[in-house]
Amino acid sequence: MHDHGAGSGRWEYIHPNLCMIINLWTCTSMNLCMITTGRGGGVFTEAMGQVPAGVGVVTVKDGRDDLGTTVATLLSVSLAPPLVLVSLDSSSYLTEVLLRNDRWAASLLADGQQAIASRFATPGRPSARLLLASTPHHRGDHSEALVIDGGVTALEVETTRVVPAGDHTLFIGQVLGVAYVDVSKAPLVRLRGRYRPVPGIKAAPEA
Repeated sequence: MHDHGAGSGRWEYIHPNLCMIINLWTCTSMNLCMITTGRGGGVFTEAMGQVPAGVGVVTVKDGRDDLGTTVATLLSVSLAPPLVLVSLDSSSYLTEVLLRNDRWAASLLADGQQAIASRFATPGRPSARLLLASTPHHRGDHSEALVIDGGVTALEVETTRVVPAGDHTLFIGQVLGVAYVDVSKAPLVRLRGRYRPVPGIKAAPEA
């Protein structure tokens, strides 16, 4: 465990000196099932798809460009100090960019912003500015990353630790600021492979 400089700050990088690849996972419920892990995911992907997850967009300013991607892996890990974690595909270009840029933003979307989630989930490297051309947004004071307006909340974060985890990379960061919180809107959730609203909460208008 050691520190590396990255951008304007420093974060801790944990190298996987010890790792183990599990090829088969045997589990017992009503029936005995075997789960083959790998890029396809199979039954494992279907199993984890039963867990609802909030949908957000992670954005970062990289020189003259702005990049972003849709995530359903943002979670809180600490209150003091306030820390959040996001998991990204290690082979993605955004992961490469976040390894050299400490500061980023996470906008958690509201119901009605499914189109935004779909645009940022598109493969390739389209500029976040183009993807948000018709969507209200602003540049964060702390990160200079693009913050999407109209969601349920948005955070600005500085990476403090990077953890390789299988085929993904975990970015743990301290929250530098909360851009807004709107409790009147229903958060957008991904469940069983689809974007869904949370029942019983007022929905936002379509973005």
